[in-house]
Amino acid sequence: MEERNYRIVIDDVNISNVDPEVFLRFDCQVEQINNRSYYDSTRIFKYDVNDIWVHAELAFWKLNNQKLKILDVKFDVCNFLNNIQKNRFLNIFVKNIKAHSNTDLKCPFRANVSHTVEKMFFDEKDFPTNVPLGKFRNIIEFLMNQRMSARLVIKGRIVPN
Repeated sequence: MEERNYRIVIDDVNISNVDPEVFLRFDCQVEQINNRSYYDSTRIFKYDVNDIWVHAELAFWKLNNQKLKILDVKFDVCNFLNNIQKNRFLNIFVKNIKAHSNTDLKCPFRANVSHTVEKMFFDEKDFPTNVPLGKFRNIIEFLMNQRMSARLVIKGRIVPN
């Protein structure tokens, strides 16, 4: 496989609007180790969850500040986890979450269980060889009963390797 001439760097992960009626705990952080960004997250639900939706947006800005909308989707998480996705980005994301999760990702998500993702990273080999340099922002909103229960904003960059 051809070596990539870029690296994916996650600079910041911010979580907000965490609904205390839904989550006992929802936190996340990113750390940089040996030129790699690693993402950790823990979610503990107050009750068994069968109905959870995600609204995800991924925007990218090239070095000339041209903005590209890469992704804007809303989906049922339970259905999503059990089916192959047509979108390459979503498949990469699911593969990484499953590989770095401490629990079997399936519904229902059990109450009072720590659903943890540890040391998740994006391997450039999963992406095309020619990815432009620039910055990105990924917004992920978690919806329970069609109401936002948490919002993640992930900011990062594509930099030369």
